[in-house]
Amino acid sequence: MHQVGFGELGKHGSLINPDLGANFRPGFITTDLPLAYDAPIAFGVQDYCLSCNLCTNNCPADAIPTEFIMTEGVRRWLTDIDKCYTVSRLRAEYCHICVDVCPYIHKENGDAGAREVYKAYMKDRKSEGYKTPKRNKDGTA
Repeated sequence: MHQVGFGELGKHGSLINPDLGANFRPGFITTDLPLAYDAPIAFGVQDYCLSCNLCTNNCPADAIPTEFIMTEGVRRWLTDIDKCYTVSRLRAEYCHICVDVCPYIHKENGDAGAREVYKAYMKDRKSEGYKTPKRNKDGTA
């Protein structure tokens, strides 16, 4: 997805689109029609993720690392799938908190509607007693 220009990889492992943020699911169509190739796009997500720790701090499984690896010039934060699955795939309700708390959609592209949805979501979480844990940049509490 990154290679065809749909977005940039975020710290939470999901693709972040400049207009839709991380909360979208692309589909695929196969064809034998001749098509022009697209290229990866860069619009600042990777740099943004370096200083934003909301997904890391809010992950109930502590599955999102602060350290990254480089692959072909792209930062990749390798989510610990074994930890992630304990709160997502192995439960009746899919977790998805890492994507839900990602502020990129409204902070960087200025989408007022997305900002209001985000604020309402975070307000609901707070009213249920959940607060974003405070962590250092190295991931320690």
